[in-house]
Amino acid sequence: MDENAKTIQLSFQHDNRKLAFDVMQAVLNVYFYFEKQKNQEENTKTLSFINNQLDSLAIVLNSSKDSLSNFQQKQNFPSLEYEEKDVTQELTAINTKIGEINEEVYTINYVKKSLPIK
Repeated sequence: MDENAKTIQLSFQHDNRKLAFDVMQAVLNVYFYFEKQKNQEENTKTLSFINNQLDSLAIVLNSSKDSLSNFQQKQNFPSLEYEEKDVTQELTAINTKIGEINEEVYTINYVKKSLPIK
């Protein structure tokens, strides 16, 4: 047995080999069941800890967000959400115009190619 490897050695001797095997199999099954339950309990505790940390961080984050919003309002800073929305709308409008202009250029080039050259 190696203490550092956390291994165990099991043996059971009996005249009836089947009985010896069944007893050892039952002991192993109970051991593995116990290990599985122990690991599940540890995992449940870890998940609970993580969820508690997430809840705490969400509270801090929301508080920080509120503080930042209050600061922006007091300093008369524009809201980034509204500014982002305005910029996005303007970019969408510009992209639409670019598409329309590209269609017009394509049409003009097509017409130029279709006309006989004099």
